[in-house]
Amino acid sequence: VSLKNATTGSVLAIAATANETTVSRSNGTVTIGLPDDVTIAGQLNVSENVVVAGNTIVNGNLTVEGATTYVSSSTVKVDDSMLILAANNAAHAVDSGVYQKYVSSGTKYAGYFFDATDNVFKFFKDTGTEPTTTVNVSASGYALATVDAVIDGGTY
Repeated sequence: VSLKNATTGSVLAIAATANETTVSRSNGTVTIGLPDDVTIAGQLNVSENVVVAGNTIVNGNLTVEGATTYVSSSTVKVDDSMLILAANNAAHAVDSGVYQKYVSSGTKYAGYFFDATDNVFKFFKDTGTEPTTTVNVSASGYALATVDAVIDGGTY
């Protein structure tokens, strides 16, 4: 049976779903593809990596799960005025804070943290050991950092 030029009788029909697939026929060749803009009405499950070359807009909550989340951005903006660190710290066993990496006679780290061992905020510098769930105050180079601040001894 040749469908190449068939126009009458029992001609095979292939239909596309709007915004999901495209179907075209030329000289007996049927091509099935995706349109430029694809709409998925239900949940999309992807079992491999997803690579996006353009911008991504999420209109709703975004939950990212995994051991490491890396953001490479020149500007990060957050509307929330309070950031929570150590959100799953149920046993008060980890330090929480912020640190940075810098290079000065080797790789070093500086920052501040709330020390779980003595409940004191500490500003530090010059440690050669990158903080993990705790800051190693015995690490080589670890030193308390100078903080310029106006402290008024306020009342609460």
